[in-house]
Amino acid sequence: MSLTNLRFILSNGAFISLVVSGSLFIVVLLTQINPYTDTRILPLTWTILAYPVFFFSFLIQIVTFLYAGVLVQRAKSARFADIVSATPVSNSVLLLSKLSALIGMQVILLALIMLMGIAVQAFSGISDFEIAHYLFHLFGIHLIGYVIWAMAALFIQTLLDNTFLGVFVLVLAALGISNLSDFGIEHYVFMFNRTPNDDFYLQYSDFQDFYKAPVVYFWYKLYWLTGAFALIGITLLFWQRELYHNWKERLFIARKRFNGTLAAAILFFTLSFILIGAYLYHCENKPENRPFSLHRENALIQQFQQKI
Repeated sequence: MSLTNLRFILSNGAFISLVVSGSLFIVVLLTQINPYTDTRILPLTWTILAYPVFFFSFLIQIVTFLYAGVLVQRAKSARFADIVSATPVSNSVLLLSKLSALIGMQVILLALIMLMGIAVQAFSGISDFEIAHYLFHLFGIHLIGYVIWAMAALFIQTLLDNTFLGVFVLVLAALGISNLSDFGIEHYVFMFNRTPNDDFYLQYSDFQDFYKAPVVYFWYKLYWLTGAFALIGITLLFWQRELYHNWKERLFIARKRFNGTLAAAILFFTLSFILIGAYLYHCENKPENRPFSLHRENALIQQFQQKI
């Protein structure tokens, strides 16, 4: 079932068009990497994995948001939702098959970045491809963030039951999270799928390693991953199997499903999410870890300007 959903995504014309356009953009970006100066930048692995991945990641997010809704609404769009509802397959199998297909799509797109990077390096005469660095950077650092977004996308698309409205809400959320500091929300435990210094991979080079940044990164990703698993559990509560006419009936069905293993799993991941979040919040508020607030930073800049 997962492979069927994955083949459906990969053979879709819109997906092929988006991937081809994004790939051409990345190739052009990589071939134009040298500035108009006498200093030549070699297409080493850390260079390939810096800004091109930063731009391509937005494409992966958009495709994830879109096809989460397409997969959720696929049976209804094909007019065989009643047949799927009548099958003996459980809701968890149906949901996890769609999640697996989205993750498979993300893995393929990340592998495409690696293949494009290696091709550009080979064309430029670079033979040290650093495959291990590619694998750790793409599948160790970036993939977990995309998986968390895939879980959140399935949750939103299931609740809203409208593909394009779900995409709009998800894009709005993804863009708005980075601006929460403008509203006084500066703790990363309140910014979905964000981590302190989450662009640390852009600072890597042959002279500078990651240092301790990945440790903090993976702690926060563990925190958001437990929250995403809780969202998957809630998604199963609201998964459309029975017919309903309004939200009152939908909430009644969700309460009826909240029992046994599913209820225990939701409570476990919710409790883990709260405990890990409390620990990270405590660490963020330590004097040595507390960043300047936007208000304090502006005040210091004004004081400096007055002195000069």
